[in-house]
Amino acid sequence: MSKKPTIQHIRRGPSRRALLHGALALPLLTSALPRAAWGATSAPRRVIWWMVPNGLLPDQFVPSQAPGPLLAMPPILADLESYRSRASLITGLDNYGARDSNVTGGHPASMCCLLTDTAIFGLEKVAANISVDQVAAAAIGDQTPFRSLQLGIKQPLGVHGTAADIYKRTLSYGAPDMPLPVLTDPTALFDMMFPGSGNAGAAEKQIRQSIMNTVLNRTRDLKPKLAPDHARRLDEYLTGLEGLERRVEMMANMECAVPTEPLSMPEYTDQTHQMSDLMVRAIQCDFTRVITFMLGPSANTAIHPNLGTTLSHHQASHSFKEPDGVAYEQIRNIELWEMGLLKDLLDKLSSVEDVDGNDLLTNTMVVLCSELSDGESHDTRNLPLMVFGGESAGFTHSQLRTGGGGSHSELWLAALDFVGVEASSFGYGSSRFTL
Repeated sequence: MSKKPTIQHIRRGPSRRALLHGALALPLLTSALPRAAWGATSAPRRVIWWMVPNGLLPDQFVPSQAPGPLLAMPPILADLESYRSRASLITGLDNYGARDSNVTGGHPASMCCLLTDTAIFGLEKVAANISVDQVAAAAIGDQTPFRSLQLGIKQPLGVHGTAADIYKRTLSYGAPDMPLPVLTDPTALFDMMFPGSGNAGAAEKQIRQSIMNTVLNRTRDLKPKLAPDHARRLDEYLTGLEGLERRVEMMANMECAVPTEPLSMPEYTDQTHQMSDLMVRAIQCDFTRVITFMLGPSANTAIHPNLGTTLSHHQASHSFKEPDGVAYEQIRNIELWEMGLLKDLLDKLSSVEDVDGNDLLTNTMVVLCSELSDGESHDTRNLPLMVFGGESAGFTHSQLRTGGGGSHSELWLAALDFVGVEASSFGYGSSRFTL
């Protein structure tokens, strides 16, 4: 019988203040490179969940070898051969939350449970659980201007507004009924990270500070006039605003080179490259230490003519076992393209020196994941999982590791441990996966 999913004994867990910071977050008011400004000699650790939708071809991802030293990258990962010595490929971990869910269709549960590992029942409303990235963000997010970043690229998905639609578009949850929106516009992300970077920057900063001060003062004046319950809610709001004020002060004397503003390019490859550039800059400047990135929503209907595809990604993932081989070749082309985009991110992380003299990748745990192992059958057993970098924690890479049918949350516990968050359990996982 499966253990009931729980989240227990997480030190420095999500306080009211921390959760409000995320809900009320303002963009940065200055550019920043804090560790250089503070004379830091050690680098913080960060984690990136890099998710590809609709699964990965099992015969292209799972190596035909016994667990142990990874002898070669599987076919779909051929472009990542140069990172074999910095990677661990993981098999044999299952998504128990998706398995125990009772909803129509395989995509809502598999996506919702990927980072929450909590079963869902029905699609009348969103009812998930806090996701692992937000557990990390609540614990360490006060150390950076952004507690976390939820990023992706925009791809078509059909209907909008239903719980099923929200589940398929979202990785992160701040609370069971709080799905966090995914930012898919590189120019909007740039503006969040480097607001007022042009000639109007100083004036814009003064205006924002003035607005914040006015809101704080008027809100405090209102408190004595309120009933006790309303006063309590106002206290929560004030706590969040004071957190924003703290962020402004944190960034006041920091310096970080402003990159070239991204162009508005609708093509998926350009979007992803721009997002990767900004993710690396966010880590380099210590804007955040927790990032999730979605290479499109689950069950997306994107077609990639530049890759020679005529079927949508979702359609090809459901048809790849047909004997004519057309869908198989198209889904394989899509997945090779996806891995090339991941390599672009790894190349950028490994080319930038961190403050401790290592590259950024050494201090960043990058997790490749997907909500499904087999897109045709919606199978959530033996999820495709791979960890890159993070050697500062003593990871032994160039390995094929197996979880023996355990919960994929065992790997999430390893990610929490990597960034310094101690947790005895998460979801269905009660032991930490060893890397």
